Amino acid sequence: MREAANGREALEAVHADAPKLIVLDLMMPEVDGFEVMEALAASRAHCDIPVIVVTARDTRMPSTPASFASALPSSR
Repeated sequence: MREAANGREALEAVHADAPKLIVLDLMMPEVDGFEVMEALAASRAHCDIPVIVVTARDTRMPSTPASFASALPSSR
């Protein structure tokens, strides 16, 4: 298991050695979890990595599971 202090470090770690699973906090400094999800979805090499999202709810978070799912990038 590896940790990253922020989204930039998380993406660097994924590119260096792709994990089998990512546990992602949406509320990270520098590059937030939404941006990490977008970068993963845009990468052919990393778009299929499963992601578990955990976070404290903020004003950007949709209020229902369906609207949350629609806010995430679609998989390829």
